[in-house]
Amino acid sequence: GENNAGSVHPSQAASALSAEGVSLYVIGVGSYGEVPIDYIDPVTKIRRTGSFESKYSTESLKKLADVAEGVFIPAPSAESFQSAFKTINKKEATVSRGLNRTSKQSVHEPILLFALSVLCAALLYRNFFLGAFL
Repeated sequence: GENNAGSVHPSQAASALSAEGVSLYVIGVGSYGEVPIDYIDPVTKIRRTGSFESKYSTESLKKLADVAEGVFIPAPSAESFQSAFKTINKKEATVSRGLNRTSKQSVHEPILLFALSVLCAALLYRNFFLGAFL
């Protein structure tokens, strides 16, 4: 509900998705006001704790979903977060992946064998039949 990362504004990204026909589901996770944080920096491995003033806004998330003609799903609890993904799975088509096998057959081998046999036949013909006349 708050743009706090990235160089592309979320509404620009939502517009681009809409233009490409991609479905956008916005799941609202968070809370407004002072929230506790407990974070380990992945680079320095330093743990940071404290509080953060969150500007979480369900209205901005709803607007973001509207820009992309998508769906906003509020998820204030862990159960509703799980339920959001179940809702998305019901609405979206599932692509089944199967095993595809391709075989490559060399085309030059049969051609070379044919040319070699024609060459051998020509040499045999020349040696046995034309050799008697020369």
